[in-house]
Amino acid sequence: DDILRERKMTLLQKLAELKEERLIDQQGIQNDDRKGFFYVVINNDLDLAIEAISQNVSLDGIHVKERNASEIPMIRKILHDAAETSKSTNNRSTESMKINYFIIGTSCHSIQSAIKFYTLQPQG
Repeated sequence: DDILRERKMTLLQKLAELKEERLIDQQGIQNDDRKGFFYVVINNDLDLAIEAISQNVSLDGIHVKERNASEIPMIRKILHDAAETSKSTNNRSTESMKINYFIIGTSCHSIQSAIKFYTLQPQG
């Protein structure tokens, strides 16, 4: 579905722009006092995340379904590589790519699952 993918990217770009506008409006305000702050996190769509990174969309993270959580280390590497490729292709500085601070989260539906996936450092 190219139309759906295009709509997702357009929405993602608009959310990222809104977030940046709010950050600019609230410069100098302590994190706890900011109103309307939010993170832009993609739900379980690695291809969309890679596309967003390649287009320099300010993306904060990706949520990975529990059934795919064991792939978090590979996902982290893929996103890092995409950021590096995008950085060199678009002549961007390291500061513009925040992939080192990228949130990678997962759902856990049991204590055993939480313990297992905690070792993958999903937020790292």
